[in-house]
Amino acid sequence: MALTFADRARRETDFGYDRQIGDAERAARLGGTFTVESPAQGGTRLSWSVPL
Repeated sequence: MALTFADRARRETDFGYDRQIGDAERAARLGGTFTVESPAQGGTRLSWSVPL
């Protein structure tokens, strides 16, 4: 299962380092991945993927 959330905000988004680590650890425990991307032009993309 894969979930991706994205926005196109023109401001910097602070998702929080501790939150990122927590989400990455949860995904890893389930055999999956979690990534956060913040392109230079703005916005944020969160991707969470785990096997079913």
